Amino acid sequence: MCPSRGRPGTYDPPKAYGQRSGFRTLTLGTWLRWVIAAIRFIDRRAAAKRCACRLSGRVTAMEHEGLAVSVSRAPTEAVVSLHGAIDMSSVAQMSSAVEHLLVDAPPRVVLDLAGVTFCDSQGLGTLVSLSQKARMVQSVLVLTNVGDFLQRVLDVTGLRPALHIV
Repeated sequence: MCPSRGRPGTYDPPKAYGQRSGFRTLTLGTWLRWVIAAIRFIDRRAAAKRCACRLSGRVTAMEHEGLAVSVSRAPTEAVVSLHGAIDMSSVAQMSSAVEHLLVDAPPRVVLDLAGVTFCDSQGLGTLVSLSQKARMVQSVLVLTNVGDFLQRVLDVTGLRPALHIV
């Protein structure tokens, strides 16, 4: 059944390329039209789901909230609490907060990751870079309250030994 003529919300996949479909062989052009239709169908379903999530107030894995950074400083350490997603759009904010602390570096800078919901490759690279910058000014960058998902990512990428995790 053609996706544009079927029941709303349904999709019937085509036969494999080169197989007979009724009386005709499925040509490459027909197969490509089916693939494009399937992609559009999936995109419409995802857009409807995102819209429903926005209306209900939930955040899906596809939509990340911003990053909130709060800093508290004591003579022996500084604590940077992060809440939200560490991704390409928010690493500059996190990096500038930590680099500002490293100007007059305390012996220990603590990144509290209890509120972190997502971290992409840009965020991982920034964590390693900040750890190296802290070492250069005779300070140590410590990650605390690291979530299970982030620990798995650090294990898979092999970055766990490069970071001080408590």
